[in-house]
Amino acid sequence: MKSNFSFTYFSFVRDYSLLKNSIQSLKFWFPESPIFVVDDFQNPMTKEQIFHIKFLGARYRTSKFKRGGNLNGEECICGILDEMKISADLCKSDISFKIDCDTFLFNDSIKKEVLKRRNKSVFLRRLDGRKSIEEGEVENFETGFGMFYGLPSNKINDIKEEFMRDKSLESRIPSPILEGNEYLPEDICITYACFKVIGESGITLLDLYDKFFLGWRGNETPLSECSKMGIVHFGQRCFGTQREIETKMFQSLKLLYRRRGKRNG
Repeated sequence: MKSNFSFTYFSFVRDYSLLKNSIQSLKFWFPESPIFVVDDFQNPMTKEQIFHIKFLGARYRTSKFKRGGNLNGEECICGILDEMKISADLCKSDISFKIDCDTFLFNDSIKKEVLKRRNKSVFLRRLDGRKSIEEGEVENFETGFGMFYGLPSNKINDIKEEFMRDKSLESRIPSPILEGNEYLPEDICITYACFKVIGESGITLLDLYDKFFLGWRGNETPLSECSKMGIVHFGQRCFGTQREIETKMFQSLKLLYRRRGKRNG
């Protein structure tokens, strides 16, 4: 059965409490799209957690590549692209999305924008720059966020080959972007390779300042404000304790279903 979109999470055991809420928000807005959870073979979820993830409608498998901390490094980037292609091939999707376990969709604004661009790559524009890339001007390179992006399924292998062909980022991307990063970061590498393969005309960068405002410090933002955003990155283990972030995402899910109840009522 063909599906326009597929979604893939890359998880490990500590992601479970966040992942289950994220999956439910994703299914709320993309009920027909297949969801895949690719777990870390070195730190997998428990049998009970896996059972619940499957019960929520996600398809589960494990990966064999090293995650490089928080999804960094050559092996990890190639592994992510391979798994996104596997997900796409399994359901014959046109666009294969990667979404983080601590990411929550609050409304349908992202869905509407994605549907407008069915065959394009989609990235959420980083908050640290608005420049656009130009041929031969790497200094103007702009990075998409790693927490949510989509790649044309028929271009994923090409994107991987481009990354492998020219992966010495230090010689291609301005040093301020890479400052303090000793590993090749997933979001920078994949965005750059995607630009090189597809070109600017085939890529959509969604701004996060207005209706797509990204609550990347979602744990520090009141729920009333988070709920106005299209998509929120709660900052897994970065901005608050695990328990605080779990609670915030669970409250978000209750709010989402409460809204639907009022709408249907």
